[in-house]
Amino acid sequence: MIDEQALATLKRDVGDDMFPMILEQFGVELHGKIGLLNEACRQADVAQLAELAHSLKSTTRTLGLNGVADLAAQVEQRGRAGDNSVVDDIGELVGLCEQAAELIDQRVAASR
Repeated sequence: MIDEQALATLKRDVGDDMFPMILEQFGVELHGKIGLLNEACRQADVAQLAELAHSLKSTTRTLGLNGVADLAAQVEQRGRAGDNSVVDDIGELVGLCEQAAELIDQRVAASR
């Protein structure tokens, strides 16, 4: 699920000291986004889903979570186009985000 090369590039760019903190911060943000995605889905707020997907897209790609980033890009595009059926399909993105958050949490724990 994680592109190890992208993660290694990020680690090289930010340095060994900062890398665990960046991962931890992203994990916290990802958990928060999961809650926001679920809430926007409950409210059938297509515009909010598109905004949340947009914010997930680039960060997840930077961390090598390409599957999440690709699906987030699709959700963003559909949401911006006003496709209300995106609400019915948001569970897949939430599921991938939950898997990604678990992987990040494991890596943060292992770095301590």
